[in-house]
Amino acid sequence: TFYWFYSFLERIINQLANDHPGQSFCFKMDNLNIHHKAAIFALNCDSGHLYVFQAPYWSCDGAIEYLFNTIHTFLLYYWDLMETVDDLQSAIESII
Repeated sequence: TFYWFYSFLERIINQLANDHPGQSFCFKMDNLNIHHKAAIFALNCDSGHLYVFQAPYWSCDGAIEYLFNTIHTFLLYYWDLMETVDDLQSAIESII
């Protein structure tokens, strides 16, 4: 699982570097243990990007949290088909 996630994130970072040279991005991650690994942190930071962890879930977070969670749930249906940022964008467009 770690290797797969690392490779996926690395492909996204490389594509962002090609499509948006010199631009930094901020990745939002949940609190899954794998997201806290030093190698994931180094991959992001060494590439000039930042990342933040979302706060633990509270049911009172409101409509926007519900929307993001719904999109996330539907993205899981496309998980095996996504390899590039374009694949991710197409999946999000078909969900919305």
